[in-house]
Amino acid sequence: MTTVLSILFALTGLHANTGQGQGLVDEVLEVTSQIRGLKVLRPVKAVSHTKEKILDYVKERISEEYPGESLEEEGRLLKHLGWIPVEMDYRATLQEFVTAQVAGYFDPFRERFVLATWLPDLVQKPIIAHELVHALQDQHFGLKKALKRIPGNDDATIARSAIIEGDATIAMLAYTMGGTDMSALKPAAASLSQQTRDAPTLTTRHIPYYMRMSLIFPYTGGIQLLLKKMEKSRWKGVNALHKSYPKSTEQLLHPDRYPKDQPLVVRLEARNALGPWQESLRNRFGELGFRFLASPLGKQDILAAQLTNGWGGDQYMFLKKGKDRGLAACVLTDEPEQRVNYRTLVELSLSSRYNQPPTVSRQSQGQVISDGFQIAWREVPRGLAWVELPDSAQQAAKLLDAIAASCKVRKRQ
Repeated sequence: MTTVLSILFALTGLHANTGQGQGLVDEVLEVTSQIRGLKVLRPVKAVSHTKEKILDYVKERISEEYPGESLEEEGRLLKHLGWIPVEMDYRATLQEFVTAQVAGYFDPFRERFVLATWLPDLVQKPIIAHELVHALQDQHFGLKKALKRIPGNDDATIARSAIIEGDATIAMLAYTMGGTDMSALKPAAASLSQQTRDAPTLTTRHIPYYMRMSLIFPYTGGIQLLLKKMEKSRWKGVNALHKSYPKSTEQLLHPDRYPKDQPLVVRLEARNALGPWQESLRNRFGELGFRFLASPLGKQDILAAQLTNGWGGDQYMFLKKGKDRGLAACVLTDEPEQRVNYRTLVELSLSSRYNQPPTVSRQSQGQVISDGFQIAWREVPRGLAWVELPDSAQQAAKLLDAIAASCKVRKRQ
């Protein structure tokens, strides 16, 4: 999984009408503190920023999260996976898209709440409440560390972000209702999740399905787990999640699996089999990422959810050799028999990206060539390993041997 931005935004899809200013922020903070059950430990400064200033902040955060050319390399990966168009300027689109969606944000690094001034009727009490929950989270749990990307594990980073944003979203709803009424919160949260998914992107650029959903997921993906914890112990259950964040998007997509179903540790070892290739990126798709692999345009989401059920763990390596790029990946399932679903899933992904895709779902191993890529795959005891490499059949086979050999459960460190 990719595209993780540590920015505590309130989205424009949440807006209604009211005034703005420090006095209003102080008023909303007091009420929000009482509803959320977190004391105000220190005042929260409020400032107003123009679109240009907010864009500058977005650029700053992106540069911090993606130093050097790492964002451009991620864009190459997304293009290889078919998640964004090959002609897209990924950095420019991401910057414009994120900036256009912002209604306001809390900056834990400067400890201030920023109000957006460049859209009409935008700033209002529910949005302020949403962002001030982040201020309270920072004061009680510390967000500076929590907002840092987990190296090589965007799946866990997204899961953690979904608790932070989901908490603020539910508290915002409770604020609009005047208190924490669980019977009212559940349908309201479901309605808001759908509204957020359907909200316009407010940008002239075409925004691919993957980019829209990856931005929305932190606001909606953790709602069910949060509500489940609240049913037993109200806000204390949410506080407990901040002290022990989910380790995967699987635990959000299947709330009953938290915390027992921990992701399997996978560490691919291919150094001696890379030849002229270099490792460019190493990360984890997670169950959410595999859903995008099966349904990159959102047209097969139901099937994708069925096929990804049983995800255990994964790791991928994005490879480079000059201007060429390749992919090596491994996925493990909770139960050995579930690997057949991932054969079908990988076949769906390859079918959407290659003119002559292999029939992975009915073969335990094989190797074919399509569009100049050697595509090789092999079943392992609890999953599947595969390679996509624009190189010789021998090089692809050698790399697959290494990937398949290391495609196994490792001990936790």
